Amino acid sequence: MKKLYAIVLILCMGSSAFLNAQELNEKERYQAQLKVEEKIAAFIQENMDDVVPEKHLYNYIEKLRNADEHTIEELASIPFSEILTIYKKDYLRSLYFANNPKASSLFKAIAAPVCTNGDFESGVFDTSLAGESGIYNLGECDAIPLIGASNIIFNPEAFGNANHFNITNVGLDPIVAYGGGSLQMVNNGNHAVRVNAPLICNTSTGNPNGGINKLIKSITLQDDGVQEINFSYALVADYPNHPNENPFFMARALDASNNTLDRFCIVSNPDPSVNPFINSFADYPGCATNQVVWQDWTCGSLTVNGKAGDVITLEFIVSDCGQTAHFGYAYIDDICAVSCNGNGQGSIQLTPMSPCQSTPLQVCGTYTLPNLNGTTGSINSIELDIIQNGTVVNTLTTSTNGAGNFCFNVNSADMIGQYGGYDFQANVIFNIGSGTQPATDSQTNPGQNNDYIFENPDCCPTDASFNAFIDTSGLLAISSFTDYSAFIPTHEWYVLSSPNSSGGPYTPVYSIQDNGSATINLITNAQPGLYYTVIHILKSNDCADICESKVLYYNNGSRRGEELDYRSNQDCCLALQFWADGSGQTSNLSGDFQVGVDFNGTITTNVINPYNGHPGITHSWKLYSSPNATGGPYTLVDSQTGINYSYSSISDGVYYFVLHKVQTDCGEVCFVQDICRNCANRGSSSLAGEIDCDFFDTTTVNCTATEKHEYSCKTNMLEWAAVPGALGYVIEVNYNDPDCCPRSTILPTSQRFEVGT
Repeated sequence: MKKLYAIVLILCMGSSAFLNAQELNEKERYQAQLKVEEKIAAFIQENMDDVVPEKHLYNYIEKLRNADEHTIEELASIPFSEILTIYKKDYLRSLYFANNPKASSLFKAIAAPVCTNGDFESGVFDTSLAGESGIYNLGECDAIPLIGASNIIFNPEAFGNANHFNITNVGLDPIVAYGGGSLQMVNNGNHAVRVNAPLICNTSTGNPNGGINKLIKSITLQDDGVQEINFSYALVADYPNHPNENPFFMARALDASNNTLDRFCIVSNPDPSVNPFINSFADYPGCATNQVVWQDWTCGSLTVNGKAGDVITLEFIVSDCGQTAHFGYAYIDDICAVSCNGNGQGSIQLTPMSPCQSTPLQVCGTYTLPNLNGTTGSINSIELDIIQNGTVVNTLTTSTNGAGNFCFNVNSADMIGQYGGYDFQANVIFNIGSGTQPATDSQTNPGQNNDYIFENPDCCPTDASFNAFIDTSGLLAISSFTDYSAFIPTHEWYVLSSPNSSGGPYTPVYSIQDNGSATINLITNAQPGLYYTVIHILKSNDCADICESKVLYYNNGSRRGEELDYRSNQDCCLALQFWADGSGQTSNLSGDFQVGVDFNGTITTNVINPYNGHPGITHSWKLYSSPNATGGPYTLVDSQTGINYSYSSISDGVYYFVLHKVQTDCGEVCFVQDICRNCANRGSSSLAGEIDCDFFDTTTVNCTATEKHEYSCKTNMLEWAAVPGALGYVIEVNYNDPDCCPRSTILPTSQRFEVGT
């Protein structure tokens, strides 16, 4: 058999340009931040007397006047003007960034390819870290809401103010040491970081100012899936016993959209039954607070769910008391440590779940038991809150748990109202030491009201079930079906009959599109002794068709319909087999199309029936060529997918064959048309019409590249060594091939030419 050989010629066209961007290194970045700080200082100095709104000052002054007697006593030694100056500076700093939003980008943490300097052993704050500060008034843990923005205005700042952020060295914490305790300021190695300041009332160190500081670290995930980010922390704080205004510590992880992935929060409280990890002692002499509380180094972890390359923001937030006179600070070390040894307060974590599940569903998760001085805690209770719009609407207390896992069974009725979206929150109480330790985790998916959503418009229908009957008069009807009205669907119904219980031969009986919610009458004259296959196809935009079927036998004796246990995907294919164009008149699946070629040699097609109502149907195309008018042997020239086909350009005198394949889950059909440009003779019998889809697979010749070919730029001639017995040659020209032209900015294209021997 003669062979057809191909010659490959690669041409390079176009050009490419490179854009180099130089990022600031750590030193340059810090110097740039200091320049911004100078501008902020000048702005504050310029506007200190007249810019702060009187209402803001009044509200702040009233808050101080209404403080409790302990706070007033401790603030008495501070000039009132100094307190107002602190507040004004914070307000004007916020105003500067509001007026100059681009300035804040210079202070943002930059995610490193891997989590670096989490142990702070470099002794400096690198570019993966950032700091923000503000003034805290009220709310404790709720001051940083799970959903939405905080009412605290955090302002970026350059590292350098040791009362906000300070790299610590090995040594004992002086405040804890004063109280007779021992707390190292570093957990491992030589350095850690302290967030917020140990400002003691009425001492030479100064006084707290109601400040709140946030240490930010940006990291890049190295793996896919659910993973733990470990770190270590230690806490020291006054306990002023202010209702909802005590100092607090929070750690949280945010995704790129600032959705909370995980968090935990600890409020200053000396009661060991509330927090068994807390130690306490009497405050400094002359301070009106009751006690100082401190917590030794403890393992912390935040659970995130993402993909390798995702950027996660870690935040460590510490506040003074809301009435300004009592301090709180935390030490942080070993961020991104592989493991964490020592005390651990225990945790609970909900497992991410799809909001498109059907009910009843399971809400599951994992928990880690606390560990205190070598003693492991136990489970006291686990509850599941069902939340809508931030409000608990129901609480489930019955769960299965053990070996670090738990699950709750949730029914539709458990979600009070059964409308819109809901969130889940798992609450655990551990027994540990002489008290209990709580932990909580909210949301299986970041965001509000999206753990489960009734009639979720973002979820495709999954159920096309229905109930049907045949009554004694021969009426075959639908009594109920799943509507999915939120998707504005269409419901198609098809009925076929067969004399055999095993199915076939089938006779199409009836079809209709009917979305009615009441009884849908399909046929009124069902015949006894026949088996009726009823098919329901549910269609909605942007979702795959859903199909279910039932077989009903019209009993000849009782003259009533009996539903049989015959259901298969093949039943649904019967609808496409007999009603390819949809409900209404019967029609066969076809790949028929029109084809033409213009004066430039461009082939275009027009499909007779694109089957737009069937999203599961695909169209594919192949273009074959032959040097013979009668066809064969065939060479594959091009292949594409899409409803219609276009190819440019074909050669004169060569015979082309366009193959259109219509493919479905229920089978395929192929249709071919031949075309020739400027051909003297056409074949006596053209190859056109429906064809076996495998026809060209057995008649196509595979080309191989010639061993030697050469193109001369002087003569514009392409020469190659002749191949004995070759029927013809295919010349393929590739433009802007990336293997040849790596710098080209133009998309690659190719063109084929066929020549005879």
